[in-house]
Amino acid sequence: MVIKEINELEPGMVLVQDVLNSFDTVVLAAGTELTTGLIMNLKAMNIDFVFVEMPEDTALSNVSPMGLTSSVSERENIDSINSVQETSSLLGRSDKRTNVFMLL
Repeated sequence: MVIKEINELEPGMVLVQDVLNSFDTVVLAAGTELTTGLIMNLKAMNIDFVFVEMPEDTALSNVSPMGLTSSVSERENIDSINSVQETSSLLGRSDKRTNVFMLL
């Protein structure tokens, strides 16, 4: 989900939240694909921003349970954990469980 100002909207974007007017009435429902006409109507209603789906090219397509994308290798994860442990040791913290939770 991405917040977009009305001037940033493009036809084809899809709303992920209902758009409400100043009277809290739904003017466009979540799931609506925006058209040039709908964008013009939002501008006319002085709607400042809407929430739309994140473009596929910037969306995280594969997220692990720990929230790490598949582009991060296991080796990089281990190196990061070791780095945190070394830094924590220098700071006088030697409990490895604490160090791992600091990373998460």
